[in-house]
Amino acid sequence: MLFRKNQQQHGNELSCLSIDGLTIGKLLGRGGFGKVFAVAKNTEKLEIMACKIFDMNGLISSNGVKLQAEVLNALQEIQVMKYLSSCSLSSIAPIVHLLDVYDASDGRPCAAMELCLGGSLFDLLQDKYRQEKTLTCREAALVIYKIGIALLFCHENHIVHLDVKPSNILFRHREDLSSAWLRDFGLSYGLFQTEAVVLGQKNGVSVEYINDKVFEGIGTQGYSAPELMNGGFLSKAADIWSLSATLLEMLTGEEVPVHSVAVSEWWAKDAATKLEQELSNRMNGWKELDSTAQDLILAMLCPDFMARLPLTHVLIHPWLLNNLFHAPPGQEDACTDASTTVE
Repeated sequence: MLFRKNQQQHGNELSCLSIDGLTIGKLLGRGGFGKVFAVAKNTEKLEIMACKIFDMNGLISSNGVKLQAEVLNALQEIQVMKYLSSCSLSSIAPIVHLLDVYDASDGRPCAAMELCLGGSLFDLLQDKYRQEKTLTCREAALVIYKIGIALLFCHENHIVHLDVKPSNILFRHREDLSSAWLRDFGLSYGLFQTEAVVLGQKNGVSVEYINDKVFEGIGTQGYSAPELMNGGFLSKAADIWSLSATLLEMLTGEEVPVHSVAVSEWWAKDAATKLEQELSNRMNGWKELDSTAQDLILAMLCPDFMARLPLTHVLIHPWLLNNLFHAPPGQEDACTDASTTVE
């Protein structure tokens, strides 16, 4: 049930809150910047949406500066979503689209978005873990392909997401993993906001970055690219690292070992070898992955962000294509080696 009395669902949380023209229903999720509720638009034709109500309570400092910063962050996220939604047709860009913007009765900004009822990848993985299972390679490939397409769309429009992780991947339909969509642009950054520095080409792709210490520590530990956690360069390659960390978790049930990406080790010439040894020695399931799966993950986790596998190459990698189109019937549970099935 998406709609019950607010007091029954949320105690006093929304008892004094309203949004003109909307009926507020079930709490769908919460994050660092706000809570997401199901809402119904009060029109002749019932329209159900998801609405993010940005948190502002308790953020007012003595001079009001802190609150102002939070408002600016909320407005920036809305502007990014509005921009991407205007660039996209929902049938070709698998991102959660912004539908409208509202003000809550207490002045908080609210962003109404498409509603995905299939839950998140995080929810799905938790269910699998309780059954002592991970996703099959075909299931993981469906998610990686769809979110890869979403990130490619963002990057082509000069937006870096910076918070790719299982809880920010939603499904329109739980039983259909190809219905995965990317959400939550709260940490996203527009490369057009400052002048990007183009270093040249690696792997046939122009490499551009922004060197700015303001990006130190951004993202979620375990999924955020090491150069961001250590105050390095911001680039589109940061999203590729996060996507690979998500793939690794889908296939093994574990996150990238945090200490393996310490700055003292990460930029060393033998860092890739060390990371591979770390994964092999410490991570359950790594040795069971076939060589093409390991190759893709390590290429996306490349310590040098300039040499990290570009998204265009990720989307045509043999492991991905093999599991999308050539998985032998009845063997979808195994990560088959693409070299044995792809001609």
